[in-house]
Order: sequence, then structure tokens, then C-alpha cells
Amino acid sequence: MSWGTNRAGVPWLIDPSYEDDFEVSLARGRIRPTVGEFRMAYLPYSLPFADLTVNVQVDQVATGERINAIVAVRSVSEDNEVQARVEFRTDETYSISLYDVVSGSYTAIGFRSSIAAYAPSDPVMVRLQVSNGNARLKTWEVATPEPDHWQVSGTTHVPGPGRIGLGSILSSGNTNTDPEVSFGALQVPNPQQLRVTRSVNRVVKPHAAGT
Repeated sequence: MSWGTNRAGVPWLIDPSYEDDFEVSLARGRIRPTVGEFRMAYLPYSLPFADLTVNVQVDQVATGERINAIVAVRSVSEDNEVQARVEFRTDETYSISLYDVVSGSYTAIGFRSSIAAYAPSDPVMVRLQVSNGNARLKTWEVATPEPDHWQVSGTTHVPGPGRIGLGSILSSGNTNTDPEVSFGALQVPNPQQLRVTRSVNRVVKPHAAGT
């Protein structure tokens, strides 16, 4: 199993060892996370700036410890990226956090506890924006207006460009049985995609999807 390609024909990059933990159904990318091990899927755009919107949901309330959904930008690997987390807690609320990850070391950019309540299979909207040395993050209830204010913001020292990624991990101590984290309605306005008519000038040159 895998996530295949996006609408532009660009493939999601997933570690082959973990492909069985990924699938697509009902227009959502789904992940079966595990404790202490990242499950990440990346789009190979090389973006110096990013403004990413996606909705995320879990299929059960966290037990024991958190279920974490991850949105990453400026990524060259899991150990080097700007990483945002939606942390679904055992008290049925979620928190959000934003980190610089450099050589596997995490530096907190910001954190906001108990943003709102969540329910299984009710999506939460997430927007992550990184521009120059600034990073900011907000969440809101799906099907409601996007709030004007950012809930977490600060300075990032992770240089661009890099990929964008979606993923999940279970915090140590989580006791859920086969939980699922899923993502939908991903929007990344930065990558410019053009529909062209080829060979108008009778010059034929192959291009890979998404280029």
C-alpha cells in the first residue's frame, strides 16, 4: 500500500519498509502510526517558503498518551525540518506545537495547550506557514471560518528549501489499539503547476510528472 501520486502526478515518497502502514480511501491519506517511530510521507517539492493547509483527524480518542499528527516543511529528512504537531490528548482536547528539527535535535518554536475539544473522525483544520525566518501555525474547526490570528508563531533557523510532509507518531505510553491518523484536502499554493500544449514548435522534450 502507499499514497500513490497527488493530482499533479507527483509521487508521495514513503520509506518502503513502512508502506503497509499507508493507504488512501475516501479521498483521505491514512496512516497507522506506532509508538516512538515516525511514519512520514513527503512530496518532493523543493520550497524555500511554504503555506500549507490540510485537515487531520483520528479515529479514536487517545489512551495512555498522545496521538500526534505531523505536518512538516523545509524538510531534507525527518531529522532536519520545520515540524508542526497536532497532539490529540487523552482528555479529549488537542494541543499544538511547532519545532525546528536540526540533526535530530528539537528546539521548540512555540506551544499551545488544550486548543479545543476533539472527537474521533471530526477533522481539525491546520495551516502552517514558513517564510524567511518566520514560522506560524493555527488550527480551527472544519467547516468554520479560518481565524485571523495565529495560535503559535516564532523564529525558525531551519534553512530552505525543502520538501513538505505529512505523518504521525504515537507518544511513548500510548495504549490505543490500531489507531489511524488521516489527512484530507491538502492545499500547497506554492508549487507552480502549468497545463501546457507540448510540441507547438515541433520540439519534443520529455518531462517527468510535476515538472
